[in-house]
Amino acid sequence: MYDVSGVNFGGTRGTDLDNSRNPMGDLWRNKDNLQKELRLFGNIYAEVDILENLTAKTSFEMILKTDT
Repeated sequence: MYDVSGVNFGGTRGTDLDNSRNPMGDLWRNKDNLQKELRLFGNIYAEVDILENLTAKTSFEMILKTDT
């Protein structure tokens, strides 16, 4: 996973190439990054029969996301 010098992580310098990233290098560089995330999802659905052939339907969705 290292380059020929044995010091840096191997990979290409081109950004548009398929192998431009080294997963082991990414893990090592991000080992001290701590991120916490909270996600809440919710849906509400309602259906009301107003008349014999008339029905009202509604739905509401909420997504709450916080990062620390």
